Amino acid sequence: MRDSPSTVHFIPTVMKPQERTSTVVRNIDVNPLTGYAKVELLSGDVYEYFNVSRRACANLLAQPNMSLGFWFNKNCKAKGIVCKQIKSPNLNKKWREFKKTYAHN
Repeated sequence: MRDSPSTVHFIPTVMKPQERTSTVVRNIDVNPLTGYAKVELLSGDVYEYFNVSRRACANLLAQPNMSLGFWFNKNCKAKGIVCKQIKSPNLNKKWREFKKTYAHN
């Protein structure tokens, strides 16, 4: 599988993102002041995470060689993290398939 370039953004202050490669993550936007992370996966799914370790967010910005997948699995899936899916490109496809199968013309 070919790795694609990934980026990390700091929200709300503008910082030049560090490009990285990942087999799972396309982008991670973080705010170390609030413990917020927005993760876009290569699948197109986008999630928001709240209560992420502020120290972990700062470390991600400070360490350009840190693995995005490792950071995501360790910090966004930790106990006490609140997750909200904000985009899923696969849902539209599933809805069209459902309507095609069950809609009565």
